[in-house]
Amino acid sequence: MKKLDFDLKIDHEKLLFSKSSGNRFSRTFQVFYDGRRYHLRFLRFERTDPLISEKEKGIKPKRYLVGKKEYYFDNLRNIDFDKLPFKDLTQYFDIEAAIENTQT
Repeated sequence: MKKLDFDLKIDHEKLLFSKSSGNRFSRTFQVFYDGRRYHLRFLRFERTDPLISEKEKGIKPKRYLVGKKEYYFDNLRNIDFDKLPFKDLTQYFDIEAAIENTQT
């Protein structure tokens, strides 16, 4: 497991959409745009579950990145989302709204 760090932020890309689900085991689907290409990112995280005795000592749960898949596309309209991970999260993505958001 990779401990979550802050390299997950993308400075040169605009975040168009983000949807997450889960708690101890969570998944996140994000769409970014850099002015030329769309960047779709699928992340899986696991959160530690400290024992009660550890919590009493002030130990907090930590989040770890356990999986990361990234895809790049020139056009959102040509994407077959059925072939991508996290269908339950991608169904909330509005392609037309995202395209309109890149033009403003």
